[in-house]
Amino acid sequence: MMGTRACLPVVTAAVLGVVLSVPCGAQKAKPGVMNAEDDPGKPIACKGTAGVTPPRLTKLVGPKSSDEARKKKVSGTVRLWFTVGADGHTRDVDVTQMVGYGLDLRAISAVNQWMYTPATKGGVAIACQTDAEITFDYTRKR
Repeated sequence: MMGTRACLPVVTAAVLGVVLSVPCGAQKAKPGVMNAEDDPGKPIACKGTAGVTPPRLTKLVGPKSSDEARKKKVSGTVRLWFTVGADGHTRDVDVTQMVGYGLDLRAISAVNQWMYTPATKGGVAIACQTDAEITFDYTRKR
């Protein structure tokens, strides 16, 4: 599911020790998730689905720092899988790779505040599923 993406913009917040990786869209559907062809009520993969224009991130909110992670100098990447609704709001955020120390919950909270211009198919806004990575690095000296 997670692969190299040529369209992966990265935003670095050096003060917090956080790197946010927001792909242009998911490479393929999460295992066990049906595409619209299987069930029209289910969101489809944002990228790699014929005729779908992926959503565009319009509001990026970085995660708040975890005191526990900062004190213990924890590093790691939280990977998240979520739906971007036809209204551009994120929902149904799942963690697919955990770090712990409160960072997973901080990452979920941040993604829940992100906003997108929704994906479209045939000019109509649709819900779709995508992923993101948030890397925390509290090991570097500031």
